[in-house]
Amino acid sequence: MINCKLELHPEKTKIVNCDVNTNKQVTNNKFDFLGFTFRRRRANNTTSKIVFTSFLPAVGDKKKITIKKKIKSFDWQAMLQKGLDNVAKVINPYIRGIINYYGKFYQSELDEIWQIIDARLVRWIMKKHKKYKGKKTRAFNLLEEIKSSVRYRGLFAHWQFKLNTKAKTA
Repeated sequence: MINCKLELHPEKTKIVNCDVNTNKQVTNNKFDFLGFTFRRRRANNTTSKIVFTSFLPAVGDKKKITIKKKIKSFDWQAMLQKGLDNVAKVINPYIRGIINYYGKFYQSELDEIWQIIDARLVRWIMKKHKKYKGKKTRAFNLLEEIKSSVRYRGLFAHWQFKLNTKAKTA
């Protein structure tokens, strides 16, 4: 590096142990790159059904926090005047972006984000419909009914994504 007159950034550059077969406790066993966190994860061999450990990417921990903040920053109060179809039109472009970028690798890491979106939708139902005010379980059950109904199946991009990933694994 010195011959090329290049200098590594002392804080950003680190050596990471990517060996999946070691049992040693290593401090640097993961790294973030382009919004993904690369670390040891369980993997399945689809042909032989063998479970093994591999060094794989998934949505990064820092990026999850950013995504959660963005979901909370949507103007849910203004969407109370709109129907569920319009709520989907507002948030689906953002959800599709998450799916297209982070959904390629280790999709189960996105489940936490999908749960947050569904929790926000439950809160939206509770505020929109007076009979569900203060009744979180009933609002959640209504959301589950909406998810499974033929009319609204795949209304939100993450619902469709979860249906497609279940179909691939089955």
